[in-house]
Amino acid sequence: MSKKNKRNRKSTGGKRKTAVTPNSAASNSASSGAVKRAKAPEKAATKPEAKPAAGLINRRNAIKLLIGLPVVGAAGAAIHRYDVQNRGLHDLSVIGQGKSVVVQIHDSACSLCRRLMSNARIALDGNDDILFKVADVTSSDGEAFRQQHHGETVSLILFDAKGRRRGIIRGVQTAEVLKEQFLQL
Repeated sequence: MSKKNKRNRKSTGGKRKTAVTPNSAASNSASSGAVKRAKAPEKAATKPEAKPAAGLINRRNAIKLLIGLPVVGAAGAAIHRYDVQNRGLHDLSVIGQGKSVVVQIHDSACSLCRRLMSNARIALDGNDDILFKVADVTSSDGEAFRQQHHGETVSLILFDAKGRRRGIIRGVQTAEVLKEQFLQL
């Protein structure tokens, strides 16, 4: 059996297909008494039916909505809490209001500033008599404060309870050194 016949048998489910041509039909019927087979009508190509347009609220979108709403709500609450905390941290109007204040001249992109802030907070931990505030040099108010008090980035400006400037600590210091300096306020 030739390869072509084997392929034909595989594609027709094992049945042998006979091609009928005008010349072969006459010769086949005359010689072998074969019955003429007509070609099976070809199926007309039909387009698959289009799915109906999905509505705005289907099951998949409803599940996404149920998952997404709490996530967005939690993110919004976290941003709001961060803003409230930072608003208090940047409030420089407390200087001279009856408590000593340590103001850090700070740039959030500066790694040394972040290290100094961490050490200052450790040094002030448990000391309720001294407030810690930040003058962010990326804001107009913070930059104006820095210029008014001749501060540099990576420095702390110390104010007493009456708002008088008592000193400037420049550069990153350990928490122990800062604690000693803060006790002198």
